[in-house]
Amino acid sequence: MLNFKTVAAAAALVAALPAAVNAHGYVKGVKIDDAWYDGWNPVIESPWQQPQPSVMTRRVATDGPILSAWDSNLRCNYDNGDNNWAGFTASANPGSWVTFFWDRWPSDHRGPVSVYIARCGDGQDSCNGFTADGNVWYKIAEDGLHDDGTWASDKLVSQGASWTVQLPWNIPAGSYLVRVEILALHDVGKPQWYPTCAQIHLSWGNGWLPDGAVSIPSIFTSAEDGQSIYGSIYEQHGGYKVPGPGVAKFAARSIEVEAPAAQHKRMVRQHREQSH
Repeated sequence: MLNFKTVAAAAALVAALPAAVNAHGYVKGVKIDDAWYDGWNPVIESPWQQPQPSVMTRRVATDGPILSAWDSNLRCNYDNGDNNWAGFTASANPGSWVTFFWDRWPSDHRGPVSVYIARCGDGQDSCNGFTADGNVWYKIAEDGLHDDGTWASDKLVSQGASWTVQLPWNIPAGSYLVRVEILALHDVGKPQWYPTCAQIHLSWGNGWLPDGAVSIPSIFTSAEDGQSIYGSIYEQHGGYKVPGPGVAKFAARSIEVEAPAAQHKRMVRQHREQSH
């Protein structure tokens, strides 16, 4: 028989769960150009609930970190085995602007921000069940330590807990995972990874994906990566290397070709003209 103290303790634990889950921050939504899409909310939603909510970010159990550079969950956070999909795949275009919005981000969780893509296949729903293992990932953007001593995460916080990346214009049509990663280095020697994956589909595209894709979690292998991950961010004085591979050359070139806004408008206009 339960006594009053047992019931009270259980009630207190349940009441504390949302606060514990929401200790860091989660991607509450994603904006693609001018369209808003809800993200998975680990505070109120369970990865095992049915029916699943129609959101474009992959399911996660909590907003907590990945603590090992060799954890397979580093790909898209805690996908819970079979739950390797989002409830919805959003439409985008080559050159689209993709902005991730967190519900909050603690300012002391400082470190670099990186963005990767992985092509799942041709179909609208090809990312459903796509495990993203093997050499399928390309880094398309990164930001680390700035000359003034601030970090990419500081910029993210100053932008209202948001991060924007432009999709390369020279990628083929198909479905993609877009993976944003915050690497928090505030606890020296104990890095914390916070990845989130969104599912998008390009109905048209240009070019092809070259060789040189990398595997997650096997991307943090060099001595420089080890120093960047496990060294103290409080003693960095420039020359910081963002861990992992460099930005893929095709992604860097796509941004350098012309002003991003003009480039995007031109590509969309050309596609519409070709469709009529």
